[in-house]
Amino acid sequence: MASRALNPVRNLVRAAKRIDVSSLHHRLPVTGNRDELDELATTFNEAFARLDAAVGEMKQLMAGMAHELRTPLAALRGEAELALLHGQSVDEFKRVLTSQLEDIDKLTRLIGQLLTVTKAESGLLRLDSRPVDMEELLKGLADTLSVLASAKGIALNFEYGPNLHAVGDAQWLKHAVLNVIDNAIKYTPEGGSVTVRGTRTDSVVVVEVIDTGFGIAPEALPHIFERFYRSDSLLTKDIEGVGLGLNLAKWIVDHHGGTIDVESEVGKGSRFMIRLPTYLDNN
Repeated sequence: MASRALNPVRNLVRAAKRIDVSSLHHRLPVTGNRDELDELATTFNEAFARLDAAVGEMKQLMAGMAHELRTPLAALRGEAELALLHGQSVDEFKRVLTSQLEDIDKLTRLIGQLLTVTKAESGLLRLDSRPVDMEELLKGLADTLSVLASAKGIALNFEYGPNLHAVGDAQWLKHAVLNVIDNAIKYTPEGGSVTVRGTRTDSVVVVEVIDTGFGIAPEALPHIFERFYRSDSLLTKDIEGVGLGLNLAKWIVDHHGGTIDVESEVGKGSRFMIRLPTYLDNN
């Protein structure tokens, strides 16, 4: 009788031993009796499901990293080989080294973005919860990005409503808004404009980023916040980027209890809206 009573436990043990990293989609048997063993099996199955999802995301991240790093590394090697084979002057070597330094800087930024995204999704980033003056934050971004916009021949305008106080982590909120504005500048052609507008209602601070850029195709809109997503548009295929900026911006906004949405029309531009919880003072 004792042996028969322990059979369900043995079945769980055998099933658990068959599950490893390559077979996380397998599950422990549930008898339907709704007893303690079923509860145990269900709990382990839920854990396996979470592990399966985490391993899947890790595989996707590694595949994306390999893809994004392969091209610049190949370019660096190709330039070095050509310089060694055909370089005939100091100026030529200087030109190649300058180009390679620029590519190395891009790789460094890419690796930094990848590490940040990985930390964010693994729960290693700590976010403060303090009053944030969004007007001051936006003014700092105006100083930072005006040179970039001017170099591209783009008019960058900032508009501020009164009492723009949110609650959260100022550093990471700045990073999120910076990514959205940088994205707008990147996808707006010369002669266009980007307008950043901060307003407040009783419950939220809204930061709008409105551009006159290429716009986003309807079929691409549901995917633009996904990691490594890049549109296949012929107008934007040569624009530098790896599809991490908006993904990280959404993570930051989501973890502040806010939302980020987009409206866009091809050929006319896009409008991003970040909504953040307000800090209500006593005045």
